Amino acid sequence: MNDAILERIKNELQVDDLIGKLSSLPQSDLNSLLLAIYKTRLSDLSPKELLVQSPVSDPCSLPASLIRTIENIAFDAAPEFENIELSPLVPLGTVNALADLDQGNVLSTLRAFELCSDPTSALALECAKRRKHVNTRTNSIRLCSSQRVVRFPLPKTKGFTSHFKLFAMVSAGRNQDSQSFEIRELSKHIETYIRFLQNCRSNGLLTFSALQVKVCDPSVIKELISSAGITNESVRKNVRAGDSESSERLLQEHNAKWPRLIDDPDKDLKELNLSEASKSRLRELNTMLAELRSLHQDVDFKIDLQRLTGIHYYSGPCFHIRLKAEAESAWQMVSDGGACPWIQKLLNDRKERLFTSAIGIELLLRLFLKM
Repeated sequence: MNDAILERIKNELQVDDLIGKLSSLPQSDLNSLLLAIYKTRLSDLSPKELLVQSPVSDPCSLPASLIRTIENIAFDAAPEFENIELSPLVPLGTVNALADLDQGNVLSTLRAFELCSDPTSALALECAKRRKHVNTRTNSIRLCSSQRVVRFPLPKTKGFTSHFKLFAMVSAGRNQDSQSFEIRELSKHIETYIRFLQNCRSNGLLTFSALQVKVCDPSVIKELISSAGITNESVRKNVRAGDSESSERLLQEHNAKWPRLIDDPDKDLKELNLSEASKSRLRELNTMLAELRSLHQDVDFKIDLQRLTGIHYYSGPCFHIRLKAEAESAWQMVSDGGACPWIQKLLNDRKERLFTSAIGIELLLRLFLKM
């Protein structure tokens, strides 16, 4: 909430430290207080007032049967992932505690829950529950789900809506040599999405002219931006996931000149004085991409060295998948994923690893549905 609004409310009620006093209440007392306030405010509500239109509560404009069709194709493309049906709620504070995102971006409830804004966080909680005891952490876990989520503030970008369906996958396992777990699951998630998208096209559901996969490693990006004098705070302040040009603007302001998309790090980055650790990470990514290129020669695979979005969200290798519509030159990002530190926090175990990803299946239908 805006600080000015809070100050005005405090002055009107003539209560010093209003937020502090309310926050100090036991959760059950705070719930009872807020419920009593809502009961009082809604006691005279007219049924006609419920007819107000809102992008948050209005139905999806796409047929349910169409969404179910693409969901089935997604589940069929992920046989190695156990599919589960998630609750629409997660514990209050999940987004803030795991992803360090603003609680104002989600719909919080009065009873210590929040409406799920990202199925990967709910899947991560399920993985942690299944791996809670040490003797259950031997084998890896792979889960997937399709869930309708709600996010704030209201979107303004074409194809984006206030509530929408995401198909998500997570992999949980133990730390192995180097980044072997993360690299293996990165490849598996990408392979699954490629299979899903190609099946959607071959089934006549979607149409697109090109498919591109971009991968990067946040630690390498951080080394590069540090060498250009760009601080982490500057990235957090200026780069926005919804603004595709925000990264480029920040890099241009600092005269960052390293290449954006590369095919071979050893050949394309000879002039950069990267650390051996970063060079090793890029070689691992390049080896993985070489294997994927041999399997999918019609897909464009690149290492992205100018991706600034998500470099503080992800703790290891991450990726974007982009599609280009027929007869259009612009790319549309439809899938995002990467290694996250969430399960380490949940289980207080630094050897635990988690890889998460999601694809906007509703966005796919809005932008690439074959008419």
